Amino acid sequence: YADIMACPVDSFVMNSFKDTERYLKRFKESYEALSSYVSIWEVGNEINGTEWIKQSPELIVDKISAVVSFLKSKDEKIALTLYCTDSPRKDMIAWAEKYISAELANSVDYCFVSYYEDDNDGYLPDWESLFKELGEIFPSSLLGIGECGNTAENATVESKIEMAKRYYLMPK
Repeated sequence: YADIMACPVDSFVMNSFKDTERYLKRFKESYEALSSYVSIWEVGNEINGTEWIKQSPELIVDKISAVVSFLKSKDEKIALTLYCTDSPRKDMIAWAEKYISAELANSVDYCFVSYYEDDNDGYLPDWESLFKELGEIFPSSLLGIGECGNTAENATVESKIEMAKRYYLMPK
């Protein structure tokens, strides 16, 4: 038995949905087609990745809030993913504190972190502190790593195995 999570809009295509109405329409259509299979809806993927989303944080949050209202009216579970980076100016905790309202945060059932070591020059966050801070922002959410990986062309099998062990052996 497993839960199925749907991500109707990935972060790399979020900017093709220029306004809240189009974003919400995508989720309504996805819900109509997939609701009998999906138990968790990812309403926003790597939402603080504004350099590739290329939209204002306010618009991103407005889109997510509209989808959350729709899905919560259907009694659905909500997931939200933030992108973790080594750059202080892109700090996901500061971003979430600034842009995510308490009402939205309390509507999120699962808060996930997306993290790619090779995008961050091997920087490893202090996961215990990071998840503690996320828990304070998203007090009603289960927390976890939603994506992690190694996409570098020069990554070796050994480095990928080492990375997999690091994340799969993290304490629960």
